Amino acid sequence: PLSCRDLSAQLSSLPHRATAATTTHTQISLRRAPAPRAPLTTAKRLQLPSAATRDDALASLVGQLEQNLTQDEEEDDLYLPDDASSARRRAAQKHQDELPARWREIHGSDDWAGLLDPMDPLLRSELIRYGELAQACYDAFDYDLASRYCGSCKYPRRAFFERLGMPDAARGYAVTRYLYATSNFRFPNFFSGRSRADAKLWSQRANWIGYVAVSTDEESARLGRRDIAIAWRGTITRLEWVSDLMDYLRPVADEGIPCPDPEVKVESGFVDLYTDKDPSCRFCKYSAREQVLVEVRKLVAHYTALGEDVSISVTGHSLGSSLAILSAYDIAESAANLSNGWVCRGRRCACTPSRGRGWGTGGSGSGSRGSSG
Repeated sequence: PLSCRDLSAQLSSLPHRATAATTTHTQISLRRAPAPRAPLTTAKRLQLPSAATRDDALASLVGQLEQNLTQDEEEDDLYLPDDASSARRRAAQKHQDELPARWREIHGSDDWAGLLDPMDPLLRSELIRYGELAQACYDAFDYDLASRYCGSCKYPRRAFFERLGMPDAARGYAVTRYLYATSNFRFPNFFSGRSRADAKLWSQRANWIGYVAVSTDEESARLGRRDIAIAWRGTITRLEWVSDLMDYLRPVADEGIPCPDPEVKVESGFVDLYTDKDPSCRFCKYSAREQVLVEVRKLVAHYTALGEDVSISVTGHSLGSSLAILSAYDIAESAANLSNGWVCRGRRCACTPSRGRGWGTGGSGSGSRGSSG
């Protein structure tokens, strides 16, 4: 390639005449000479914003975003007939106001006809409320293997719901009795690798497995009746896992539970936890069954004598759901929900189990019923 400066010299050197044999072809390309660059004598410094400038810019950006968000919310409100949260609160309050008149229906007096699909809002809220009472059994259970109180409840009975951080339940219910269970099935080292006989534990045989609570005056006014709640804990300890695996069925009548039908049966492990006792143990001197029946009879007699409507609500999860179904059936068949031989006014015994199992008839199949009354 040639520059424009050298073009004249190259053109003058070309021959003026040429024959076909001696003709030569010269290819000339033109290009623009690069412009001279100024030498870099000084380097320009990059000007960065100061910290104060950055903070002001960030504050301005945040303020603009907040303003835009406020405008968006105002625009959204144009499409809402009313404040959504206020509407939800009013709807929830409306359902709660219906509870005193509908509690028998919610407790299954008509086998929940028309309430399940779709789920009735009041029934849903009550199921959640009783589910939280069952969850409290898990949260309060002491399973610290290094603790001498392992297997007991972490909190005292009179401050049970307060210590669990359940203010609504604390205002609504007072725990009247803790429930303890044991099993005559011998399984060493239930809690840890070391022998419990060598440790100064609160009990060698008992496990805290639930509680009985009664509604306060304020809660009773909201519910439309005096509610006795029984909550059972699910499987945690090794002994309880073994009980879950003992799945062969036994007639409930053989365990002292009133039942005219010998074909009504229950899993062996569940009924053992419900009916076994250890006379040498302070906490399980009486079986879980005896503890529940005595407490329920006492509370029913007390509040029916005051002329109040009384309900008995039993709840539990997993193993606790099977114990809930078993105890609800036992309360009804043993007439523990009666006062001096008379049916207490408005009484119902309802069960809200979660993932229950363990009942069967005739040794084949299994089934459970959520309410008895």
